[in-house]
Amino acid sequence: MDYDEAYYNGGAGAYKTYEYSGRWKRRAAAIMSKFPDAKTFLDVGCARGFLLRGYVENGVPKDNVHGFDLSEWATANADPLIKDRVACCSVLDFVPDRQWHLVTVFDLLEHIPRVDLPKAVEVIESCSSHSLNVMLMTEIAPWDTDKTHVSHMPLDEWLSMFSFRLLGSFPVPRAPHVTMASLARSEG
Repeated sequence: MDYDEAYYNGGAGAYKTYEYSGRWKRRAAAIMSKFPDAKTFLDVGCARGFLLRGYVENGVPKDNVHGFDLSEWATANADPLIKDRVACCSVLDFVPDRQWHLVTVFDLLEHIPRVDLPKAVEVIESCSSHSLNVMLMTEIAPWDTDKTHVSHMPLDEWLSMFSFRLLGSFPVPRAPHVTMASLARSEG
């Protein structure tokens, strides 16, 4: 499936409309409070960059945020405030030229076939010097009609793919089939 305008704004995917709202600033603030030492941020699968805009609106210098997404439509239509901080690239092809303190991964891994998940996790971990905040789909919800959601598994199976140590995890209240996991680079 092409992650085009119909996917984001026509109901072809999980979204009915995909526009910026204040919830992105609140989400960024919550993430920043959870990772207070983070100064640089990478959002893998950033779509239109709304989380990046939220970081900037919460005082992060624009040069300290970056994101990339597979969708040509989403990156071409990235939020004007951070458009120059967004690139079009697959996580499987991304070659980082640096590391960021915090790497966030929301609404991405469930779109990647299981055979490619180890490579995706390897790339994601290579991007972070400190921490990851990752959304993991543990089951397909009965109402989920997004045919691009091809990977889901129990939390312990997801976590076994990461070399980073688990700091904590919690199910998302409005989406109990999804777990948020915070991870940190292992010492030594």
